[in-house]
Amino acid sequence: MPFGEVESGESPTQAAVREAKEEIGVEVELTKPFFSGEFQHDQQIFLWHGYLAETGGEPELKEKKFSELDWLTASELDQVDLAPNLRQILPALRKVLKASGE
Repeated sequence: MPFGEVESGESPTQAAVREAKEEIGVEVELTKPFFSGEFQHDQQIFLWHGYLAETGGEPELKEKKFSELDWLTASELDQVDLAPNLRQILPALRKVLKASGE
């Protein structure tokens, strides 16, 4: 999942599209909101938004902060070490993946 901060003058949806291009090199069309929430990390509260999207092209890592890029099915989600904020949305993520045929 690409992630990053919303820049000055940018909406959360614009940030999501930009981050996908910067981090995994694909153009995305956001199809609908998926989640919004808060999480705490290092004594800071973060507001975050996620969207379902259609992609154009094959994703590839564009930034060195990531070591690998994987496609996961709903059944594989429990086998990976996810950040705490991503673990919060696992039930909804599983449901979306199962509905899409994984």
